[in-house]
Amino acid sequence: MAARPVDVSPSCAPAARRTPEDHLRTLQEVTAALSGAVREADVLRVILEQGRAGSGASGSGVAVRDGEQVRYAHLDGYSSDVRATWSAFGMDSGSPVTHVLRTGEALFLGSPQEVLARFDVPVIRAFLEASGEQAMVRLPLVGTTGVMGVLSFGFTAPQAFSEDERAFLLALAGQCAQALERARLYERELATARTLQRSLLPGTLPEVGGARVAARCIPATAGTDVGGDWYDAVRLPDGRLGVVVGDVMGKGVRAASVMGQVRNALRGLLHADPAPAVVLERLDRLVAAMEDDEELVTLAYGVLDAGTGRFTWSGAGHPPPLLLGADGEALYLEPGEGLPLGLGGAREETVVALGPGEVVLLYSDGLVETRRRPLLDGLPLLQEHAAFLVAEGGQADGSGPWTVGPWQGRSSLDALADALVERMGGGGAADDDVTLLALGREPATELTAELLLPARASSASAARACVRERLAAWSGAAAPGAPGGGAGDLAEVAQLCVSEVVTNAVLHAASPARLRLAWDGAVLRVEVRDEGAPFRTALRVPGEEDTHGRGLVLLDALSRRWGLHEVEGGKAVWFELAAGPAG
Repeated sequence: MAARPVDVSPSCAPAARRTPEDHLRTLQEVTAALSGAVREADVLRVILEQGRAGSGASGSGVAVRDGEQVRYAHLDGYSSDVRATWSAFGMDSGSPVTHVLRTGEALFLGSPQEVLARFDVPVIRAFLEASGEQAMVRLPLVGTTGVMGVLSFGFTAPQAFSEDERAFLLALAGQCAQALERARLYERELATARTLQRSLLPGTLPEVGGARVAARCIPATAGTDVGGDWYDAVRLPDGRLGVVVGDVMGKGVRAASVMGQVRNALRGLLHADPAPAVVLERLDRLVAAMEDDEELVTLAYGVLDAGTGRFTWSGAGHPPPLLLGADGEALYLEPGEGLPLGLGGAREETVVALGPGEVVLLYSDGLVETRRRPLLDGLPLLQEHAAFLVAEGGQADGSGPWTVGPWQGRSSLDALADALVERMGGGGAADDDVTLLALGREPATELTAELLLPARASSASAARACVRERLAAWSGAAAPGAPGGGAGDLAEVAQLCVSEVVTNAVLHAASPARLRLAWDGAVLRVEVRDEGAPFRTALRVPGEEDTHGRGLVLLDALSRRWGLHEVEGGKAVWFELAAGPAG
């Protein structure tokens, strides 16, 4: 940039003088404002705004040293060109800012002549020309380790800087330095606490046959402290799945530290005896023995046996889990909250049967409770949103209807968790950490087989062989919660029923037949299609000498249910056999 002569004539009238009472009132306002400013950006905003208003300055900024470079963390009241050109410069520039950083001297330069008398270097001449400043103040921000930055004010008119004005600006710089150092210390602690909190959350969630887990833990953004929310999911040695959501009612490193101790202790206790009441009683003793008794710890912990659907849980001062039924109903589990950990009292367990395709939600109070929404309003709101999403609503992106059953795996749980957090307001500026864990039980994958049978008597034997072989192969595929054994236990009765139906199809309909078997882990469905016309399904008890008509009687006696319906080009007879007792 080509330098032009700088107008150093004191032709501008000085700004209107402020009285000592004005300065005292401004300092009091700054003190009040800084009491609520805990982040560096908030401190600088208060100081720069109040400083400009109290001194009549047109521009302000705070510069900090970064090695051999100087950068303005904030530079307000200047054009974009000035901010872009002078937001950073070297320590060897010979500027007033670098002088203050090196010496700690406060500079009150009331006119361009005073500026250039001490700092007649190209960079300063260019700055005066571009900014139009006629006076400047550069004040050291002195912390416990020395000069930590420079508070700058610029004026478009020459200034005399009375003793009172100098004292006011020096006091302002002192307030800024103290608040800035406190904010930096706080932000370091905040970063440490967040790192600790993140390190204690599981990197991946376990895969357990018959169950899936999705979780979200979103730090508070509207507030300033790190909360003590956490979650965990652990595959137990016996194949069951333990899940927990906890909350330490404190903030910062202390809360994160307590959270870590409880989380690690719980993981260890699970392998000794994972029963929820036992685990909570042992955690009670651990928390009661902690030296730091200022932090309240709440949690909800449960164990799912995906094979039977048995979900056992216990709570310690925590909101109850929410069960999302496959029918779209959302119900809170029976109260089992108990007292927070360490406060004593008997621990009780609640058991619920989690059906295939159903989901249970564990969450922290940050999901349901905010400064504007009390807990008792948030709980029914969560219930309402969950029921809507499961039974009536659509995906979070509006792409279509959503049902929990048929169960859609982890991706569906992830979408459900995201949608619930968004609907409850946890995706924006949250007052508290928001934690949600969704535990879903999946139905067994349906196994199928088909066989085309020619129109001859030997097809009944081929059908029985197909049933026998397929059910033997599927004998290990029992559904979670199936009341009896596997598919192999149904082989004898299934062969008898299918033989009757196939015989009717190939002999009476005189057409090829198609046999289809479907096993979902609990129920075997058999369907035989042929090209014959539908017939009346009324049962008739055959006489002693009748050689036909016994097939439907057998189906009615042995199957869970059966039926007949028309299909394109013919009819289909079907029946179902349940694992365990029929009916």
